[in-house]
Amino acid sequence: MQLHREIAQAGYEGLQGGHPGLCSKFGLALLGSGLLVQPADADELAASWKARDAVAVTCIAGFGMESDTEMDVYAAAICKAAVDHQIPLMLETHRASITQDAWRTVQLSRRFPQLRFNLDLSHWYTGQEMLYGDLSARLSFLKPIFEQTLFLHGRIGDRCCMQVPLAEVSEVGLSIFRRAWTQVMRHLLLSSHEADMELWFCPELLGPTYNYARQFHDDAGELQEETDRWQEAQLLVAIAQDCFKDACSSLKGGDRFSTPTCSITDKVVDNEHKINQKGNTSCKS
Repeated sequence: MQLHREIAQAGYEGLQGGHPGLCSKFGLALLGSGLLVQPADADELAASWKARDAVAVTCIAGFGMESDTEMDVYAAAICKAAVDHQIPLMLETHRASITQDAWRTVQLSRRFPQLRFNLDLSHWYTGQEMLYGDLSARLSFLKPIFEQTLFLHGRIGDRCCMQVPLAEVSEVGLSIFRRAWTQVMRHLLLSSHEADMELWFCPELLGPTYNYARQFHDDAGELQEETDRWQEAQLLVAIAQDCFKDACSSLKGGDRFSTPTCSITDKVVDNEHKINQKGNTSCKS
């Protein structure tokens, strides 16, 4: 209960993976997530989170060894489940899944224009060395994904690590993430369905269990995380809010759009850290 209370008191609007009753008690929107081992899992995932009154769900599909035909089966199942259960179900761009390859994911988006994405750009930025070659051409190529994204996982990585402290992110690296996030927001604001759609921004700062948060030995020889993930999440939200302002200002009459508000997910939360070291933040526009 303390976690949900303090998240609400901090001004966030939602919690991904939170407790339905506690989210309701503290006025937090509930966001879901899950793994699709097989296409049929999409229906159960959407149904289970809908039953808990979640407002949106993200999913990782497959294991990255699927053919285009098998990818299409997953995509069709995700789209159908979203419609059948009337809940946004977003496919995450993630390594070791059907979206691990940016080129094939773009082709998938063109075959399924109704498919919506949770863009975690760090998987492609690190895994596919986005600094190689013509960066502007790469970002232009990803336009179909940006246009179909309704959820952003805001972790920022570098060329070798998917999650690094913002103080260590190069200006070039930060500019790439800012450009991508701003494009996603701008496409949403240009959409004819903008009034009926929500974009959630969610910095996904995971702990050391899966080697996301890096650890180093302190003077006593104890392993310690190098950052406070709660504070890092706040900085990521501030960056996302700046991106949203840039997206609005680039449009004629952009000042009519409301400033995005923030929410948080449990992906950054683990039992090893105090409340002020926890958080997966989201920002709703």
